[in-house]
Amino acid sequence: MCCAFYRAMAATLLNENGRFHPDAIERQLAHVERDGVRRAYTRGEYWNERVTMMQWWSGELDRLSNGSKLLKPNFRGNVQAQEDEGQSRRFAS
Repeated sequence: MCCAFYRAMAATLLNENGRFHPDAIERQLAHVERDGVRRAYTRGEYWNERVTMMQWWSGELDRLSNGSKLLKPNFRGNVQAQEDEGQSRRFAS
């Protein structure tokens, strides 16, 4: 996965939960203000909300990783690789 995937996931989840101002989310994701004067004077804009947002995001990532099923890609793409994976699961428990 590339960084664009993680940014898209963050943007989606942060916007959908409705707790944070959309401009704060955009600023946190480092989407640049087009107006150069505004950009120069708004570096700290939404700072407190962005700190709270990142604390929430950290907890959300922990929640998603705990107890969730992790998917492992099969890069070899052959039947033997699938069989090997099945055996390793049986021995892991």
